[in-house]
Amino acid sequence: KFRAARRRKAFDDQLPDLLLTIAASLKAGHSFKHGLQAVVEEAQPPASKEFQRVLAEARLGRPLEDALADMSGRISSKNLDFVITCVTIQGQVGGSLATLFDMVAEAVRQRQQFARKIRGLTAMGRASAYVLVALPFVLAGAITLLSRDYMEPLFTTGIGRTMIFTGLTMMVIGSFFLRKIVSFRG
Repeated sequence: KFRAARRRKAFDDQLPDLLLTIAASLKAGHSFKHGLQAVVEEAQPPASKEFQRVLAEARLGRPLEDALADMSGRISSKNLDFVITCVTIQGQVGGSLATLFDMVAEAVRQRQQFARKIRGLTAMGRASAYVLVALPFVLAGAITLLSRDYMEPLFTTGIGRTMIFTGLTMMVIGSFFLRKIVSFRG
């Protein structure tokens, strides 16, 4: 799951530049497939490998739209879904695909900047959440090391264990709320 998320992030970071490459190829008078080939030749993995797979499927007779949709499913990137939706609509409605790619590249770049800004603004909230979750454990460990007799009733009596369980339950609930507060899905 971690590797898939890292691969998706790498692909999303490359996406605006890839779209501009395709747009430049289209403006030069080449076909959409030739633009994808330019991406395969110029881009770094994972984007180059994914687009190479799309072109290989298209050469085997699969419709390009279906191959792109499958690539979107493999990567599960919202930005790529946005791009493929735009390409599909443009194919049905018509118009300049190069201009569309320029506009979509700018929109994707702005979405990425907005997401980075939100991550920066919520960084202090995340740090506070980590401190609030870790503080009771660190404090309990320090007090236990300094004065074992002081903490012993907490671990040996029924009321003490109930207090520990209640405290842990409240920390889990608080952690859930803190995570919801500082998380952003854009």
